[in-house]
Amino acid sequence: MKPRVRTAFRSVVSLLACAALALGTPDASATTVVPVTVEQLAARADVVVVATVRSTRALWEGRIIVTDCELEVRVVMKGAIAPGQTVTLRVPGGVLGEIGQSIPGVPRVDRGDTFVAFITRAEDRAPGRYYLTHLTASILPLSSPAPTSATPSGAIVVRPAAEGMIVEPTGSPGPRRAPTLTAAARTAMARSGMPLEQLLALVRGAR
Repeated sequence: MKPRVRTAFRSVVSLLACAALALGTPDASATTVVPVTVEQLAARADVVVVATVRSTRALWEGRIIVTDCELEVRVVMKGAIAPGQTVTLRVPGGVLGEIGQSIPGVPRVDRGDTFVAFITRAEDRAPGRYYLTHLTASILPLSSPAPTSATPSGAIVVRPAAEGMIVEPTGSPGPRRAPTLTAAARTAMARSGMPLEQLLALVRGAR
C-alpha cells in the first residue's frame, strides 16, 4: 500500500507553534507566515550556511511528523560554526510507514541537496540541532555546483525560496547590477537570484 500523505491541518496548534518559532514571535495564536527579505532572514537567523544534506530521518514530535536532516556545512556566512561540521536541521513534515504529513510551503529537503540555509538554534539548546528561521523561506537553492569554503565563486547563483520571500517585480533591475549593496538589494532578491558572493556580503552586513 502506498503511504497516505496527509496535510497536517489536524495539528493546527503544533503548526502555529512551529511558525511562531520560525518567525521569532511570542504569541502563536497571532502568528502568520509573512514574506520576508534576505536582510530580515539574515538578521533573525543564528546561523547562515551553505550546506549539503547527508541523511534524513523522520520521527514523531508530539502529534506531527518531523524530519531530522543531517547537514554538512560547506561555507559559513554567519554563526559560530565551522566548515566540515555537521548539524541537525529539524523540518516539519515527513513520512513514517504508511503515514505522511506535509505543510504547504515548507521546503522539501532530500539527501544530496545543497542550498543556503537560514537556521535558528533549538529553544532547548540541544547541541547541534536547529530549526528553520522562517517556515517557508529559509532554504535557498543553488543554480550550479556547490561551492567549498575555499572557492565561494560569484558564478554560483542563489535562487529565492519558492514561497515566503519578497522578490523584485519582473522586469525591474536586479541588485546584481549595482556596484555596491544598496537599499534595493536589501529589500528584495531578483527573481533570477543573486551571486553567492553578493549574498555573503549581504548576510554579513545585516543587523
